[in-house]
Amino acid sequence: MKKCTKLIAVALSLCLLLITGCTSSNTNDLSHTNADNSDDKVKITVAVDIFNTDSIKQLKNYAQILYPELQIELIEFDYDSYDMGERESQITAMKSEIMAGKGPDAFIMSTIVPWEQYNNGGHPVVEDRIFRDPNKAIRNRIFLPLDDYIASSQVFSMDDHVSTIIDAGKYDGKQYVLPLTYTYEVYLYNKSDVDLAEIDSWNDVVSHKNHAFVDNLGSYFFDWMANRFGTIADYESYSLLLTKEDLINELTAYDSMREHSDVSVDKVDNFPALSDAFLDEWASLGDEVTAVPILNKNDGITAFVNHYVAVNANSKHPDWAFKFIELFYSPEVQSEEGFKYEDGGNTMHAAVYCRPDGLEYLFNEGIATGKIMYKEYPMLEEMNSKINSVRFYTPIDRAFYDIAMDYITNGDLEIVDAYYKSFQMEISE
Repeated sequence: MKKCTKLIAVALSLCLLLITGCTSSNTNDLSHTNADNSDDKVKITVAVDIFNTDSIKQLKNYAQILYPELQIELIEFDYDSYDMGERESQITAMKSEIMAGKGPDAFIMSTIVPWEQYNNGGHPVVEDRIFRDPNKAIRNRIFLPLDDYIASSQVFSMDDHVSTIIDAGKYDGKQYVLPLTYTYEVYLYNKSDVDLAEIDSWNDVVSHKNHAFVDNLGSYFFDWMANRFGTIADYESYSLLLTKEDLINELTAYDSMREHSDVSVDKVDNFPALSDAFLDEWASLGDEVTAVPILNKNDGITAFVNHYVAVNANSKHPDWAFKFIELFYSPEVQSEEGFKYEDGGNTMHAAVYCRPDGLEYLFNEGIATGKIMYKEYPMLEEMNSKINSVRFYTPIDRAFYDIAMDYITNGDLEIVDAYYKSFQMEISE
């Protein structure tokens, strides 16, 4: 992706502040000290549950240079142990701390499962998270409302981000969570095979005259079944809005899409979902291709929040916690430009990207929430205008993948009962 030069003046101002030994006044008025002794610094802890934390560490180091009175400790969760025992112990201990009114000051969380979950890397399944469903944590007031911090921030601006995605972190009119990356299913086909002008609804897709296109799209059913549903739960009553009939209808519709499997047309992209790499390929192919999104029951796009940040309602230093997490939403990070600063006469570059490095190893890579991408990919804004539902990716969405694969393999609708009961348990827990 090309580097964005938005707000160069801001970046230069930061450099000047660092050179002269001053600190930025971003976000809130805080009392600054120039203490070198770590005992005199403000200490915050940040729970980080993503597969690879390299860029998080780089951003932490930059934040401690920007704010010399701040010391940040990252609490990382295990993805490497083959029995997952250490991870389970970490999660249990963290949940206990939070319930006791303690815990870290901030959270940087992934909602999706690592690629290894799909048995490519030999690692065991990673199912549990601190917050299996962020919607429940939001309603339980585990996170601090961020509205006042956002309103005074000189780094984060609502206008700079995709509002439909950011709004997924709201509850009762307050912003408890800030989504960091999102994705949805979209596929590229040669325009000679399918023209977007021919598609206004999902029915136009499944009944398309080019049977080879329909069959090929159906072959990725396991990837996109979850996207066919918008809101699937009522979190006030903790009940499913999804019915068993909904699941059965989708499974039998898959059969109809594959009736012409003797014909062949291939999609032209190489990616399972919307991502930076997908956008690069889409832009390079231009008018030669048609981008076909998976439409939900209301003929809009269901997007998924893959990563998010939040401040613990129990934090003793919420101002500082927000000062750190807001850096993820700066133009320098969202555009991949990174932060530049002077250190002992040498210009240093903090390699911080629009999404943390490790996200590329996850099943759905996702893209940053910032509209800054639209300058590079104007077609993305038009596609995003079709988003009418946003969900945090939860174990139920992972189960959509499982039920699709199970049905494709066995063709047995009796599996629906067991899956539906597991969905009900997941929502009600």
